[in-house]
Amino acid sequence: MGTIGLLYLLLQVFFLFKTMKPLNIIIFLIIVLSIYFFLHYYVYKKIVNGLNLSGDLRIVIRIIFILCAFSFPLAEFSKRLFPSHAISFIGGTWLGIIVLGLTVFIIKDLVGLFIHADQKTSTIISLIIIFIATLLAL
Repeated sequence: MGTIGLLYLLLQVFFLFKTMKPLNIIIFLIIVLSIYFFLHYYVYKKIVNGLNLSGDLRIVIRIIFILCAFSFPLAEFSKRLFPSHAISFIGGTWLGIIVLGLTVFIIKDLVGLFIHADQKTSTIISLIIIFIATLLAL
């Protein structure tokens, strides 16, 4: 999809929201944000359970996930009031990391159905793949 296709899609979404009733917009946002936060929960659980984390480290990772999860919606909803390139960069980068995490952990689970590997080792390898892919994408 080229730039023109993306602009056309954004215009369609804009006009869709403009013609939608407020209740429909609220329902749409609830569904989208639920999927967005479930994605975070899935990746968080895969990391925490895969590395057998407990106690303070688990709480620290939970706080990081919560703060980063809110960075993208915050950046998107506040663009018009006070545009912040830092929040937009963090939010966009985090969204990319989470999508990479989802992809890598789903592949890890599918491979795990056929090849039995140590959970901690496979989680560390998955995190390394996510880290390298993120660095390459920046």
